[in-house]
Amino acid sequence: MNSATPSIDDCARQGRAVLMTVLAALLLVAALALAAALGALGPWSDRLQRAAPMAPLAIIVFCAWARRRQHNAGAGAWQALFQDEFRQQSLTRAVRAAFIFLLLAQIPLAWLLESQAAPPHALAMACLNMLAGAIAFLGAFLYFERPSA
Repeated sequence: MNSATPSIDDCARQGRAVLMTVLAALLLVAALALAAALGALGPWSDRLQRAAPMAPLAIIVFCAWARRRQHNAGAGAWQALFQDEFRQQSLTRAVRAAFIFLLLAQIPLAWLLESQAAPPHALAMACLNMLAGAIAFLGAFLYFERPSA
């Protein structure tokens, strides 16, 4: 940030960097969850499957922590950023794209989990859907919100 009160451009850059970091973390968690659901991690698969119900809670706690650490000196700039019509359209498009992606991903994901030797768990399907939805939304939002050339 350049000054005590950040500009809208500073807030946009910081927000984009945070979203990219969250997207990278979600991709890592999704890869681990998928590997655990497929049993590719050996003894760690069972541990990760037992910890799967905590994933939504961990994401909520992480978001609350990040919100508390957010720089509030430019609250007006943050509000202006979120009220921007272009970002509102980007959010709407991202939600629509993520919803369509999740609808299309249901059958391949169910088939993948069904093909495993262990019986498919509804919890694994729910966690993978939650992670896939969050990744699809963040990826679509970052794509639609990219700065124009």
